[in-house]
Amino acid sequence: MSNFVSPLSWEKIREHLNHYWQYYLGIFLFISILRLIFSGKTQVMPDSINIWFIILAGFSYLLNNILMSFRLRRILSHLDVKTSFSQVFSSHMGGMLLSDFTPGRSGYLSVAVFFNRKGIRYEKGLASITGTFIYEFLFKLGLALLSVLFMYTTIFGNSMLICCAATAGIIISLIILYLLVVYPPGFVLDLGQRFSFINRLLETGRECQNLHVKVPFVIFISGICWILRGFEWYCLAMAIGISSIQFSDALFLNPLLTLLSFVPISPSGIGFQESGIVGVFSILGIGLTLSLWFALLVRFIETGIDLIGLFEVFPQVPNAIKKGLSCLMGKREA
Repeated sequence: MSNFVSPLSWEKIREHLNHYWQYYLGIFLFISILRLIFSGKTQVMPDSINIWFIILAGFSYLLNNILMSFRLRRILSHLDVKTSFSQVFSSHMGGMLLSDFTPGRSGYLSVAVFFNRKGIRYEKGLASITGTFIYEFLFKLGLALLSVLFMYTTIFGNSMLICCAATAGIIISLIILYLLVVYPPGFVLDLGQRFSFINRLLETGRECQNLHVKVPFVIFISGICWILRGFEWYCLAMAIGISSIQFSDALFLNPLLTLLSFVPISPSGIGFQESGIVGVFSILGIGLTLSLWFALLVRFIETGIDLIGLFEVFPQVPNAIKKGLSCLMGKREA
């Protein structure tokens, strides 16, 4: 047997790592957090867990997604696309589920693919997503920067500020790219004539131009969603007995720390968002056990609600369930 790996095998390994290193890093960071919890160096469980607060947090997150779907349907209607709320909600939740497992939450763009399955042109679907996403992000970025300015002198160190600045830089770059597509200068139009994929992006940009009259509506819904997400975090803090976190604290901490989930280093910022939460909470005087459990509850509650999108991501699942139930009922009748 050969005791060395062929150059072709090394090339395959290198290609595999180039594609999936972010997932391996996310898994490593998440396992490291779990090991810290069960290492014996810290208390494994909080002293008490209030399940009703957890249910309330989950309901708040679900209501947030319902409002986002309502906003998306209104945007599609403005683009002369008629569709039902159930179809928009199903597509939105499918995108949310994929965003939980993709770097930079880029999986949410798959909503345009789900829309296309339902007969909505890809360009219109992508325009409704990107147009809404950019303005919502501007709103959240403004909130995050306000919270940094408000709390930096007492809470954050330079490492947190650098991380937030890097994330903000990525977002600002995306906004600049968006504006180049929506309001393309001459050189971008020339590139569109040479490359078909750029021309397709410019078609999406032309659709996005029609959404500007909806900016106040998008910002209004984003404001309500911000309150709901802050309430979700407040309920999770109450669920495990973190009484030092007030509702106003949760409102400012949420947009700042969730920015870390958009850092395209691991899927949905797995490990980085949790580390940020633990770091900030420890500076606030919250113990390691409660900080870790809060971070994990945020991850599991939100991913659990996003599993509603499983039926959109895997459309064969509902048919399999129906088939299984019909077989079960047939056996009972027999």
